[in-house]
Amino acid sequence: MPIELTLTPGFPRYARALLTTAAQLFHPADGTGPVGGVRAGAVLQDGSGRAFTAASPAYPGGPCAEAAVLASARSAGDPDPRVLAVVSAAAHGTGIALPCGGCRQLLCDAAYANGRDIEIYCADTSLSAVVLVTATELLPLSPGIPVAPGLPGATG
Repeated sequence: MPIELTLTPGFPRYARALLTTAAQLFHPADGTGPVGGVRAGAVLQDGSGRAFTAASPAYPGGPCAEAAVLASARSAGDPDPRVLAVVSAAAHGTGIALPCGGCRQLLCDAAYANGRDIEIYCADTSLSAVVLVTATELLPLSPGIPVAPGLPGATG
């Protein structure tokens, strides 16, 4: 179930750092950033603490930041995505934009392939509102993440 958070003192430091980096990648289409702007910035952290970044252009047909950062991590040989931070603007310019359907599928597939769900922090551009979900929560009726025998939650 999605959890709405704010960047209070108790907010996890690693998530705050990832969101801050993702926010630095975001540039509105107002001439302050790349041509056309950037509509989303994403940072993916793997199990060893490495961080990968990507941004999506603010024009139709461009790749999503979430898909680009997954591809970047995969091309670097990372099989262990753990935490994703995404900063973006909703279509009307304010609020939190969650990953699109295609990215939800990619994130769920990555989690399923790894046998571990992915924490996803989505924030508005001012970092004043944050939603925490997992990859499998984003995709309704996803097959779920199989739990290895001996781990908490394992059956049989």
